[in-house]
Amino acid sequence: MNYSSLGTAIKDLRLEKKLTQTELGQGIVSASMISQIESDHVTPSPTLLARLADRLQVDVEDLRENLQEKMTHLGWYRDAKCLYQAGSYSRALKPYSRLAEQRTQHVDYLEILLDYAECLTNVHQIDDALEQYTHAYHEAIAVCNLQAALLSLSQLARLESTRGNEPLAYLHLRNAHQILLSDDSIPNAKRIPILAQYAKHCYRLFYLTEAEQLLEQAYALTLAEHFEQDKLVNICKGLGIVKKLLKRYDQAAHYFQEAESRLPLSSSESERLQLILHQAGVLTLLEQYTEAYQLLDQCLTRFTILAESRNIANCYHELSIWANKQDKLEQGVEYAQKSLAVLDGESWEAAFVYEILSSLYKKLGQHDQGLKQLERAMRIFISQGYLRSASKLSVALQQWHQELNQYEAAIAIGIEFSQLIDNAKVLFLDS
Repeated sequence: MNYSSLGTAIKDLRLEKKLTQTELGQGIVSASMISQIESDHVTPSPTLLARLADRLQVDVEDLRENLQEKMTHLGWYRDAKCLYQAGSYSRALKPYSRLAEQRTQHVDYLEILLDYAECLTNVHQIDDALEQYTHAYHEAIAVCNLQAALLSLSQLARLESTRGNEPLAYLHLRNAHQILLSDDSIPNAKRIPILAQYAKHCYRLFYLTEAEQLLEQAYALTLAEHFEQDKLVNICKGLGIVKKLLKRYDQAAHYFQEAESRLPLSSSESERLQLILHQAGVLTLLEQYTEAYQLLDQCLTRFTILAESRNIANCYHELSIWANKQDKLEQGVEYAQKSLAVLDGESWEAAFVYEILSSLYKKLGQHDQGLKQLERAMRIFISQGYLRSASKLSVALQQWHQELNQYEAAIAIGIEFSQLIDNAKVLFLDS
């Protein structure tokens, strides 16, 4: 029984027993007095309350305790909500924790779990936030609230990704996608962000065809719904990246150009330059080297003035690919090293630069250096759960050793690859 007041409790119980106000008060008090009690205009004396409880066939102490619990929980909820809305997330944790632990039914329990998880996220208590979002997901499924289930899975994926657990993030979003497929009534405004987020993780795990299909769905839905331009910009950018990796270079160029054309006037110079940088990368792969270099040089100059180190690193990475394609090997090595000087040496982005650097060293005949860079890239991919990428590099390493007649080293790489996967304790996802 959940009541906001004593009067409400008496009224609900009377209606449940199918009694009129006259029948409830018969021999005790008048119908008008019952009406005033139910409206909370009059508080019944302990003796009167006991007689009414007896007529309603409930224990008067249970009635009092339930009401007191309700008022206590509502008080916690008001405190938590005020602090949450004011951005005082650390102070909101205590009342939210109390409500979650007692699994209160006096307020929306699912809302409590989601707000509590968001507060935990904002104060960087990631493990606890993951636990609460997991509870919220199961609660949402239990009460058939699919939109809350989608929100929980999306947040779980985001948090797992921040911890470098891309395979688990992918699994959460795959579950979210299954929900989308099972219910056509979910609005496109909720559907599109899930498709885009799922596509991002498919791309990062190199499930490129799947990523392409998801982004094309998101693109079609966004166009149909006439959503804001910035949503289309990000989807077009994602399509350009995936098409580029699938070696559909003309299509990639088209989507990068469309993304740039749809940028709102309020967009920053950095956002526009990033799209130009992607276009330059495609031009390199289309062997339009002069045009590619002009754009790359333009981006590098502007990013240097803007002091955006990560984008500077991306420029040098693209320049190393540009140099490698034209066999300007020493220049390519210099560009790659400049990129690595800016990046975190153990990051996902750095792994791709190590891969390019290994190709340059191989062409230079510096096999020991090249093998070292390729092995480093493989280890990074394994440590972060990108096993499909790591598997490809493991094969490339074994083939390279075989080309050098280093058969024992090739076998050792295969064995070590298996051991590294076991030690990493990550999920191997089939393509």
